Amino acid sequence: TFQLAPNRPFDMQHLVVRLDVDHTNRVFTGTSANLVSPLRSGLTELKLHAGEKLQILAMTVDAKAATFRRSGSDIFVKVVPTVVGKPMTITAKYASEKVSGAGFGGGEGGWHWIRTDEKDPTRVGFWTQGETLYNRNWAVTWDYPNDFATSETYTTVPKDWTVVGNGVLADEAIVGARKTVHWNG
Repeated sequence: TFQLAPNRPFDMQHLVVRLDVDHTNRVFTGTSANLVSPLRSGLTELKLHAGEKLQILAMTVDAKAATFRRSGSDIFVKVVPTVVGKPMTITAKYASEKVSGAGFGGGEGGWHWIRTDEKDPTRVGFWTQGETLYNRNWAVTWDYPNDFATSETYTTVPKDWTVVGNGVLADEAIVGARKTVHWNG
């Protein structure tokens, strides 16, 4: 079947995702800051993607509260009229639903909890994957493979966990029983 890529309103330049993972309760909270450069002037609404199981707690545009509406996995954010090439940062604060099973966001993609088993009760963790449209299940962003951007992730987990990511490990900071791991991609 012939399929065209969706029309994108901007050039995604950089994405910063911050996740705080609560494995015990099978939930996470996050923020996604999307640095975008509009491709057209005069737009008053820009579209991002968010998995339907993510609760959007707040949206900002250039650090100012923004209104938004949701239609399935599409998030439409109100912006001041855009100017071609004038960058703006759209940030979403969100939380996951509690998930009892391994999968999140449809079970087949996005976020996956690692289950413990009788042979190894210490086996805990999670993993993510985004191909092709599954990043939206753990990061609010433009989630279609017709744009390229740099990225950073900050993942907060128990301090004895290892966090693997894309790019270059930039930092690990331990605070109490938790640590935050920063990857530049």
